[in-house]
Amino acid sequence: VPLAPSPDEDPEGFLTFVTARFKAARDREELSYYWVEYVEPVTGKIFPPDFTEIDHRYKQIEKELS
Repeated sequence: VPLAPSPDEDPEGFLTFVTARFKAARDREELSYYWVEYVEPVTGKIFPPDFTEIDHRYKQIEKELS
């Protein structure tokens, strides 16, 4: 499991990292796994605007996988 950059120390790097994982998902189950693996554990360290952007990208890719 690759290590994500810290969202509080490198917000842009974290956003890029999770977006790449989301885009690599082959199905909704894998997409959900990436959310649980990388986003949920650090939710408290993600700045609100960044969290909104991550959530938006997740939902966008989730739609594409439907």
